[in-house]
Amino acid sequence: MKQFYRNTGSSVRILQKFCLAMFLGSMFLFLNAELYGQECDNPSVLVLGAASGSTCGTHPLTVENNEFGGGAISVTISTNGSGTLDQEIIDVSPFSFTYNPAVADAGSTVTITVTANNPDQECEVLTSVFLLHVNTVPDTPSASNNGPLCEGETLNLFTSTEIEGIYNWTGPDGFTSTQQNPSIANVTTAASGTYSVTVTVAGCTSNAGTTEVRVNAIPQPPDVKNNSPICEGETLLLAASDVPGGSFYWTGPNGFTSTLQNPVIPNVTTAASGTYSVTVTVDGCTSEPGTTTVLINPIPDTPAPSNNSPLCAGGTLNLTNADVPGGSFYWTGPNGFTSTQQNPSIANVTTAASGTYSVTVTVAGCTSEPGTTSVVINAIPDTPAPSNNSPLCAGGTLNFTTADVPGGSFYWTGPNGFTSTQQNPSIANVTTAASGIYSVTVTVAGCTSEPGTTTVVINAIPATPAPSNNSPLCAGSTLNLATGDVLGGIFNWSGPDGFTSTLQNPVIPNVTTAASGTYSVAVTVDGCTSEPGTTTVVINAIPATPVPSNNSPLCAGGTLNLTTSDVTGGIFNWTGPDGFTSTQQNPSIANVTTAASGTYSVTVTVAGCTSNAGTTSVLINPLPSAITGYNYTAAGSSTTLSNTSPGGSWSSSVPSVAEINPSSGEVRGMTAGTALITYTLPTGCAVSMTFNVLPSGWEFDSENFTHQGRITSSVTIEGTGAESGFLAAFAGNECRGITEAVYNPQSGNYIFELNCFSNTETGDVLVFRYFNPAVVMEYNLDRSVDFSSGMNTGSASAPFPMNIGTDYSVSLSAGWNWFSFNTTLDNMTPQFILEAANSPGDYIKNQTVSATYYEGLGWFGTLDRLDSRELYKIRLQNNSVIHFSGRPVDINAINIPLASGWNWIGYLPRQAMPVNTALQSLSPSDLDYIKDQVSSSTYYADFSLWYGTMDDMEPQRGYMLRVTNPGTLVYPEPEGKGNQMSSGTEQTGAFNPHPYEFSGEVFVRVILDDIPKGSENDTLYAYVGDELRGLTAGMEFLDGTYHFSLMIYSNLVTGETVTFRYYNSDTKKIYNCSETVIFTDDMRLGTAQYPLLMHAYATSVHENIINDPDFRIYPNPSEKFLNIEYTLNEPGDVRITVFDSFGRAVRTLVDQKQQPGSYLYEWNSDLPAGGVYFIKLDGGKRQKIRKIILLGQN
Repeated sequence: MKQFYRNTGSSVRILQKFCLAMFLGSMFLFLNAELYGQECDNPSVLVLGAASGSTCGTHPLTVENNEFGGGAISVTISTNGSGTLDQEIIDVSPFSFTYNPAVADAGSTVTITVTANNPDQECEVLTSVFLLHVNTVPDTPSASNNGPLCEGETLNLFTSTEIEGIYNWTGPDGFTSTQQNPSIANVTTAASGTYSVTVTVAGCTSNAGTTEVRVNAIPQPPDVKNNSPICEGETLLLAASDVPGGSFYWTGPNGFTSTLQNPVIPNVTTAASGTYSVTVTVDGCTSEPGTTTVLINPIPDTPAPSNNSPLCAGGTLNLTNADVPGGSFYWTGPNGFTSTQQNPSIANVTTAASGTYSVTVTVAGCTSEPGTTSVVINAIPDTPAPSNNSPLCAGGTLNFTTADVPGGSFYWTGPNGFTSTQQNPSIANVTTAASGIYSVTVTVAGCTSEPGTTTVVINAIPATPAPSNNSPLCAGSTLNLATGDVLGGIFNWSGPDGFTSTLQNPVIPNVTTAASGTYSVAVTVDGCTSEPGTTTVVINAIPATPVPSNNSPLCAGGTLNLTTSDVTGGIFNWTGPDGFTSTQQNPSIANVTTAASGTYSVTVTVAGCTSNAGTTSVLINPLPSAITGYNYTAAGSSTTLSNTSPGGSWSSSVPSVAEINPSSGEVRGMTAGTALITYTLPTGCAVSMTFNVLPSGWEFDSENFTHQGRITSSVTIEGTGAESGFLAAFAGNECRGITEAVYNPQSGNYIFELNCFSNTETGDVLVFRYFNPAVVMEYNLDRSVDFSSGMNTGSASAPFPMNIGTDYSVSLSAGWNWFSFNTTLDNMTPQFILEAANSPGDYIKNQTVSATYYEGLGWFGTLDRLDSRELYKIRLQNNSVIHFSGRPVDINAINIPLASGWNWIGYLPRQAMPVNTALQSLSPSDLDYIKDQVSSSTYYADFSLWYGTMDDMEPQRGYMLRVTNPGTLVYPEPEGKGNQMSSGTEQTGAFNPHPYEFSGEVFVRVILDDIPKGSENDTLYAYVGDELRGLTAGMEFLDGTYHFSLMIYSNLVTGETVTFRYYNSDTKKIYNCSETVIFTDDMRLGTAQYPLLMHAYATSVHENIINDPDFRIYPNPSEKFLNIEYTLNEPGDVRITVFDSFGRAVRTLVDQKQQPGSYLYEWNSDLPAGGVYFIKLDGGKRQKIRKIILLGQN
């Protein structure tokens, strides 16, 4: 398809273009003639119909309405494209040309150059360019849809292309759409067919993608029927009309579903009644449901008939059944009985009417299961023929008898009001009044016979005898039985083991226990025998020989348990070795010795009869000897225990605390704590000891030392005296002696008798630690002792007291540090307390004396003891930490005397408190003054308060206090716990005071352009030359004015000229101040009420404020700890970054905005040692880089 580009302007515009071209050509000739002295007589004119155009893919494009004239006689057309031109030289104007793009041109811009050919060589060659943009034809989109569908659903059309273009869909039934993914709601079958989609991008349209859509019709609802009504338990038949290719789906009552066309439900219940629906699905499209109604009639409940039987023959039988609405009844029974009555009757029944009667009920054509009832018709029984056992003796039992009648109930009557319903009743203990005629009837199933009779005769009986005997006896004795005489009586004895006798008083010799029991005797007179009289005989057996036992073998010291079986009522008697006797059944012998070994005998006596003796042998094994050796060692160390009893083995109850070699007895301490060490012989006998594993480092061998001393001490833990545990002496971290608590009977308390050792006669300072194995706790104690050979400190009656120590720890920076002590020890010499500060040239002083550290000599000077009441100034070559455990200073017992003028004082409390509170014991005068290394406060009498940059006094800091009047400083008790430790070396992020020994202060008000200035965001700087010597922020006084309390630092007592610069946060500028000050140590110029005025002017803006920051890192090389010092002369963003040797950033140490000042960053490196790193400081507009070396650590 060819495209044409035409000039769409009017002929006037063409003429305007032509005239313009002629004018420009003339101007060119004129200029050319002027410049070169040559002329182009007839310049070329060339006008293209368009400057640019576009086409799609390989579609050719024709550019029309092009003209040339003037001196031009033709044009030459060329291109840089891969396509072809229809002509390259044209000599007719106006003209057109056509470009046929090649496939390679797609997506690029082709340049077509038209050059006017002028035979005049003096004329400039005239060319015009037509830019042809060859757009890529989009790929054919892939089309798809969500079919097949059913009528009424929504058709969704999709194309998968992600090109942002214009889409055009066409399809059946006149469908069109410009959406990328259109939808057609509620489709019909007319929507079936082929759908096409194209995409147009930049005017280029793709080939059409197609997709086939199928929309299926919805089938008609099926015709439905069923075989109801039916009775429950029958089979329900459901049927639907046939639909070719259809699949059916039924639903109905009671959760019924089926996919059969004609489903069958066997054995239905009434729950199957209701409406059933069925749909048919063809090609995925489902019809509306067809319905049918089903009725299932219930089977009536099974009747529960009843009757009035049992009856006697000749009565009327009544059959009954509950009414059932709408029901009809049908009865059947014995002897051919039938009836359709609900409640039929049978008169004058015989026993042939007995049996089971059945009845059914029918409702709505459904008949119940038959219900049954049993009928019993009983016959009249025969007259009984009773009898009895008389004649009887009075007191006997009269027995009546009559023949059994199955199912019969009897009724007796007789003399003396007798009645009974038993078949065969008895009358016990009858008297003569029971004589006479007795009658009985029998009733069977409610039918009673005629009465039968029997005659009874009762005679009197003799009195009951009262026999006796001579028991209890032991087996083998003679038993004598006796009873009273009865005239004319005949005696009859009976008893245990088959005994009988007709003697009045029989005798049984050599009786056994079988003769024990009850003996009876009766007397008979005139044929009537008395009730038997009884007597009880007890013949006790000789107890069986006991079979004793015991729990041996035992170890000496154990408990021997002797046991024998229990004998009811028995009394036991034990005898044995070493004079042992006992009457207990199972005696025990505690803490037995080997003398208890041997044979033990026991007898048992029951009812005065004693058994033969039973015996048992006892073996008592000896214990091992006592364990010898130390009952402790340190974790990581070992000791050997021993036992003189051979053949045993060693064990530990807690091997994780103390591990022992089973054969050698070597114990190795694993971790601090206690374990039970046991030595066991092959006999199982063992001895144990509690073994203590002390903390690591508690290793000690007295053989390594030449001098010895002794300390007798008591240890108090949280107010309670220690009654166990271990006390150790240390010189530094070297253990110099260990002992365990012992009971002191003189004073009734526990003491520690500690032998201490050294290799020098004097000089070692001993500190002490206490270990409590029960809770596995180690404590530093609060005392120290200067060792001297042969010393004997403390005694059993007056032990040297020790308590839990209080830790004192303060970090000191290289340079000058001010500090004090609120913890004390017995030894407060610099040599001991400042042990960690050990670089030659280190120096310490208080207000009056000093000391210097010398290599090989230690601390030497006039300062020989450190006092908690004093401020100390120490100059160190390297960072250091002072750390020890001691006693808190008692602020109630220690006062600090103050002289008029300067006083170097320590801070004794263990909590920080406001200056006004800490100094409340003083009666200060106006302008009394206190300072520490970085801050200060002045007393203003008019306001009765201390005011300045120092808000609180803090533990471990030292202070210089200048007072007008002498007095005594008594610190108050702090309220609450508070902060018991100071933060150590102060690093405010503003200025590092440690390089300087001396300080003084100025109290300044700044006047900028004759106006007082100041705010918390303003800063005043002090300089000596270009070196920053102090800075401070503004602070508001009570009268609302702002001042600057500026501490200035120097290493000269006096003489340095100090200049000042003022930073104003409103103008963001730093100004030079006009005034200067000559520094003098401890100077204080100005007060809050009468400040020193410093003037600055807008014309005095400090120019050179952006300098390279000073940047120093030391020590270098280092193992891990580095000091990074730098100075900022202007506010700015500061970043300190650590790089490895590959240039990778591995740590960022600082990344924040900082104010001008000197900074010290203390870095404890965690980087791998043994490498080269680079530290880069970005500060303001300058950067600096330093190389560092981290050494490997041993």
